Amino acid sequence: MEELHKRQLPHSLQVSVAYMKHMDSSDDQSIVVEEEHPSLDIRLQKPKETNHLTFHQSFYEAVQLGSLPDVKKFLEADSSLLTTRFTQLEANVIQVAVLAGQPEIVDELLQRINDPKSLKVKNNYGETTLTLAAAKGEIDIAKKLVSKCDELVGIKNLSGDLPVVQAAHFGHNEMVHYLYSRSEKHLMNTSERAKEAETYEDEGEPYGDSLKVLNVSINTELYGSEKSYNFKLVSEDLNQDSSGHADAQALTLYSSWHNGFRLFKACITTEIYDIASAIFKQDPRQCIKGMKEEKGAALKTLALRDLAEPTGFQYALVTWIHSHIPAWASGHTLVKHVFSWYDKNYKRRIDARQLLTDICRQLSILKLPPTTMPAVLSDPILTAVSMGNVGFIEVVARECPDMLWFEIHGMATFAHVVFEGQDKIYSYLRKNTETHCLLGTIRPDRKGNTILHYAAMLSPAPRLSHFAGPSLQMQGELQWFEEVKKIAPMCEGVVNRDDKTPTQLFTEEHKELKESGEKWMKDMATSCSVVATLIVTIMFATAFSVPGGNQSDTGIPIFLESKYFTIFILSDAFSMFFSCTSALVFLGIHTSLFREEDFLIRLPMTLIAGLFTLFLSIATMMVAFSAAVVLTVRERFVWITLPMLMCAGIPVTIYAVLQIRIFIHIVKLTFPGIFHHPSLAMKWKQMSSTRKLLIW
Repeated sequence: MEELHKRQLPHSLQVSVAYMKHMDSSDDQSIVVEEEHPSLDIRLQKPKETNHLTFHQSFYEAVQLGSLPDVKKFLEADSSLLTTRFTQLEANVIQVAVLAGQPEIVDELLQRINDPKSLKVKNNYGETTLTLAAAKGEIDIAKKLVSKCDELVGIKNLSGDLPVVQAAHFGHNEMVHYLYSRSEKHLMNTSERAKEAETYEDEGEPYGDSLKVLNVSINTELYGSEKSYNFKLVSEDLNQDSSGHADAQALTLYSSWHNGFRLFKACITTEIYDIASAIFKQDPRQCIKGMKEEKGAALKTLALRDLAEPTGFQYALVTWIHSHIPAWASGHTLVKHVFSWYDKNYKRRIDARQLLTDICRQLSILKLPPTTMPAVLSDPILTAVSMGNVGFIEVVARECPDMLWFEIHGMATFAHVVFEGQDKIYSYLRKNTETHCLLGTIRPDRKGNTILHYAAMLSPAPRLSHFAGPSLQMQGELQWFEEVKKIAPMCEGVVNRDDKTPTQLFTEEHKELKESGEKWMKDMATSCSVVATLIVTIMFATAFSVPGGNQSDTGIPIFLESKYFTIFILSDAFSMFFSCTSALVFLGIHTSLFREEDFLIRLPMTLIAGLFTLFLSIATMMVAFSAAVVLTVRERFVWITLPMLMCAGIPVTIYAVLQIRIFIHIVKLTFPGIFHHPSLAMKWKQMSSTRKLLIW
């Protein structure tokens, strides 16, 4: 019988029907539905004349479907439906209409409600009508609810979130902006804020023994005034009381009760940066306090975003168009697409970068406990380093330069960069004239590993995946090791706790990668040499069996005077030479010793030469074949020349498409490597600027 009951009810009611309440106390028996539901006209009878389940179910369906006439009839038959609790998720009929997204039904129900307090009723999950509308992003419904009862914007749900915070969690930008303008008094409380600020000034919570500072003497200019960092070349614990460090698990589980910080964090997560920036500017101390307690969890989201400063002609053009479009054209579909593309690719990045700048600037300016800055920025910096987020590091290095010298989990920031193999961040930090001469002075860690030892370790899998094969991975690892050796030559002979120099550690860490690179290189050489050998055989035989044959008395080719014969014989000769060269080059790979240093220049250069000559041999072979066919049948088929050339280009194109990626990758890694020469980069930048100027 229960199965029949579930089968007859709509799917949307099968879960919630068990929680329905019956308004008529005179009928307290359990109801079982065994027949098909009667028509709507029959169900509009008064509740006492029919069973409650059928009547409430019909009303529930009418609200969900947005049938306004039927809803009016039901309410006229029984006005108590306005306060009926239908399911755990829906405390009353207004919440049913909100979740169904029916603004007309909500409007009708609000007109029938005399006491606005009924809108404050929460469901079994602690959600009010407005928090449900905020989660759904129903902006029109939210406006109707707030106009009926403006106190709804200040009522939290069971999780302690205001409606505006709930909307931010779900990323409803328009809803967040609307509710934020009506929730400011609930987000910031002057007396509580002042009390917290006073408490915050006096607190000195330790961050743990994993956080130290590398003391280096640096003089830099910050915001127009000279700021001096006078430290010693030693490592000191910031935590004076090592026995009182906070429990890491408790910090991880921390959740601020402050409404403003909750919204601040939610807006960062869902990329609503203008609201997050407004909240931070109103109360930077409270936001910094919350970020400190959460160990910078809010900024970890920013560390995952692309924060590189937008540049280039495309950005300049789109920005100009965005700023010069007249207001009357803003409603056009094409203009909306342009605005949406600009917001997605540039505006959000600019806003996120500016927000991070403001946070770092306040961390430097405000008088805060010494553990605050590292507590807020340490974990986000590690996340940015692991993701290769150069833009994030640029902002932190510019606004909080002393953060570069803090030890995070036993390693300085630059050491983390080397360990993760982030060449772009490395290049940026090395260009910093204030820190370049001091990078090599970073002291060894607890295991005795210097910065060169970190470079000798095998890079993480995400970095290795950027290379096309094991051999190129080995080349990249060697380039990385040699580059770090340039700034830390004094570390080359230092041994760690395992009595290993950086070179010995590199050999041990890359033993398997070296073997994989050797196998990969030999497999490719074998495949390509087979093709080259076949071309040598064919072209050699073709040279002595020319199209049209030879004259019987002199042996001179019959078509010797034809221009197509000249093309044929030259293409055949070039194909023979190129294929023979390619086969010998790949043979040289097989006979190589495959030492570590061979992967740096010799083997990549050999592979480039082999692939290039093989491509030329295939191309000239197809030209020779096409010339021979044209030479043979051109008297009968005059039109054959163009089709033959087009068909001959197919195999050449296929080879180029399949091999061009790895060929370009090898060339880019070898010339000039993963670290571009500054002078070449400057020349290219100047050429790009000149080209943009000419276009304008």
